[in-house]
Amino acid sequence: MAGPGRHRYRLLWMPACPHAHKVVIAWKLLGLRKVISLGTTGIYRDPKGWVFTEVEGEKDPVLGIHFLKELYDKDAPDGDYKERPTVPVIADTATKRHMRHFLKPWISLTKDLLQGDFYWAII
Repeated sequence: MAGPGRHRYRLLWMPACPHAHKVVIAWKLLGLRKVISLGTTGIYRDPKGWVFTEVEGEKDPVLGIHFLKELYDKDAPDGDYKERPTVPVIADTATKRHMRHFLKPWISLTKDLLQGDFYWAII
């Protein structure tokens, strides 16, 4: 299990999601790849949500999940998350749980950083 430092957290995204792109761009620009690892789902989404189809064994190599929904299910009262799991999401690699509340301020920050001319200059 990861300790409280390097790669304790994992950013999960899907390349076709424009909201996820903003977060990944900020992750790269801020140099966070040194401390937050990146996991990528495939572009395939079935009724259970995004699937890790682009990696060997079709499981995220750090979290060991096949469906992104598995991460969300852990915090659902009955163990079955009823809404559609979304990306981007930060996962705690030690607890194997998502951190939705951590991601909201992150998205707000990236929206502020990645607007207008600055956004178009870096893509």
